[in-house]
Amino acid sequence: MRRALGAAAALLIVAVVVQAWRLHRGHTAIFRGATTLAIAFLVETAAGALMLARGFTMLYGVIYVAAGAAVWALLVVLAVLAATGPDTSRA
Repeated sequence: MRRALGAAAALLIVAVVVQAWRLHRGHTAIFRGATTLAIAFLVETAAGALMLARGFTMLYGVIYVAAGAAVWALLVVLAVLAATGPDTSRA
């Protein structure tokens, strides 16, 4: 069950990143946030894989938790940016 939930979350994160890249390429904040989300997700995945392959160390644990926190924070940032829309007052 845990792996299935992880796989579903991974698919949803990939979908969010792809849609942000496709639909908001002109909105710099959303594009950069989606790119940073993709990087944080890859770091979290790599740290988790290293923990499984080489055993748990404090360094891998810290990287894994920090990257996971970054993923959640970036998802919140992207949601707020997408909900508020681009700032057109500067045009």
